[in-house]
Amino acid sequence: MTACARHRDKRSFANMTSYKMDGPHRGFCLIINNVNFSNSRRNGSCKDAEQLERVFRWLGLDVRTYPDLTSGDIINLMQTWQQMQDHKDRNCFICCILSHGESGAIYGTDEELVSILDMGKNILFYCFYFIG
Repeated sequence: MTACARHRDKRSFANMTSYKMDGPHRGFCLIINNVNFSNSRRNGSCKDAEQLERVFRWLGLDVRTYPDLTSGDIINLMQTWQQMQDHKDRNCFICCILSHGESGAIYGTDEELVSILDMGKNILFYCFYFIG
C-alpha cells in the first residue's frame, strides 16, 4: 500500500460516524481461552469467556471458543480461519484472547510466545471485506 493510499484510508475512517452492521451474518467472534499452564491456572478466565460469549451472541455474532491452545495451535487456528472461512457476507471479525502474555505477544499453554502481529497477518488478508 502506498503512503497516499494509507492516508486516504485513515481519512475515510476518521469521517465515519457508524460502522455498517446490516449484512445477512454479523460476523465471527473467536475466543481463545488459555486457562491451564504448567505452573499456573488462570482462575476466573472461564467466567470471563462465558460473559464474552454471551455478549457477542447477543450482538448477533457466530461465537467459537477454543480452550487451552498451545502456541502452534493458535497459529494453526488463525491460518485455518484465513483459509477456510468465508468472510464476504460478514460485517466483522473479532478475536478475543484470554491468556498470559507480554507486550505484543501472548503465551500458548506450552508457554511459548506468539506475536499478535503474526496472528493478525493471517486475518488481515480478508479485512477489505469489513471496510464500511
